[in-house]
Amino acid sequence: MPCSSIPRRLFAAAILCVTATADIVGPAAAEGRAAAGGTAAGVPARPPAAPVRAVTDTHFGVAVSDPYRYFEDVKHPEFAAWLKAEADYAHAVLTRIPGRDTLYREIEAHGDAVAARVTDVQVVGNRVYYQKRLANENLPRLYVREGFAGRERLLVNPEAITTPDGKHSSLDYYAASPDNRHVAYGISPAGSEDAVLRVIEVATGRVLPDEIDDVLGTQVETLATVVNGMNHLQMLPYDYVMIIGFGPIGYLFAQFAKNIAAKVAVTEIDPYRIGVAKEIGELP
Repeated sequence: MPCSSIPRRLFAAAILCVTATADIVGPAAAEGRAAAGGTAAGVPARPPAAPVRAVTDTHFGVAVSDPYRYFEDVKHPEFAAWLKAEADYAHAVLTRIPGRDTLYREIEAHGDAVAARVTDVQVVGNRVYYQKRLANENLPRLYVREGFAGRERLLVNPEAITTPDGKHSSLDYYAASPDNRHVAYGISPAGSEDAVLRVIEVATGRVLPDEIDDVLGTQVETLATVVNGMNHLQMLPYDYVMIIGFGPIGYLFAQFAKNIAAKVAVTEIDPYRIGVAKEIGELP
């Protein structure tokens, strides 16, 4: 059951109840574990420790050690084993809280008592957009109305959008155009928040064929940064321009500036970027 479906007052009461219960049983549980040589009823004395596998990188002459580099690989066997051990420990501790199951059933009953929950309401002109999830649905869907009293119409149903391997999708965000002709929305597989931007025609419900994934979106944002910077600088043909750093933004700045300014100079300390700059003629 999503946390968003739990009434605020009941959820706050539940947190207070669980906290108070933990305070009561905590000392006793600790004493029991100590008396039993570190465990009580199969609960370890403390959470499992992740193995240290240090990897050292040198950046500009400074050695930086990373003891948990292998965490970056979610399929690493040691990382997966540690995650499972953490989950098992949390489950063992939480299930020992007195009255927990009763409290959960109360939260579940009251949380699902409302027929529907409406969130993320946006009004654009005479149209009202919002996300709504019925009590028997797992994910919110995007709807639109002509005014608050208008007929409700479904625009985007993320449960109907699946990946090739059968994973469900989630609606991360949406935004309507000022003229109400289109709505842009982000869809990500299995709640990953790795969204792909899509655009739908409001009148017809037709999804446009073009999409923007996170990689292309990053490039678009980078270009927007450069364009805004150029507009702010108001560069003139007789200006001399120094660009510090030859990353993606520096490269684009150099290309724009060369078409306007008298002379463009680039500085960089990274060996790879220096090589790229020399290769395309930005550095001698």
